[in-house]
Amino acid sequence: MNKSIWGGIIMWGIFVTCFGLGAMNPTSIVANSPTYAAPDQDVIFLLAGGIIICLIGLNGLIGFMRWVPGFNKRGVTAK
Repeated sequence: MNKSIWGGIIMWGIFVTCFGLGAMNPTSIVANSPTYAAPDQDVIFLLAGGIIICLIGLNGLIGFMRWVPGFNKRGVTAK
């Protein structure tokens, strides 16, 4: 897999996270109101899933670019 694929995975994660942030209802989050309700389950899944997708893409990009010495098997540095 090349850099653009990992970048696309990261961008997809950002998109999903932004979609989850946009789906939140800010009036239900005010803790002092008597009608306080936690965010819906689908919003939680969108936020958590988007962040996990970003982390997967970042981990793959770091492994592909050989920025972390543990990922570098042959001792070749990234160019």
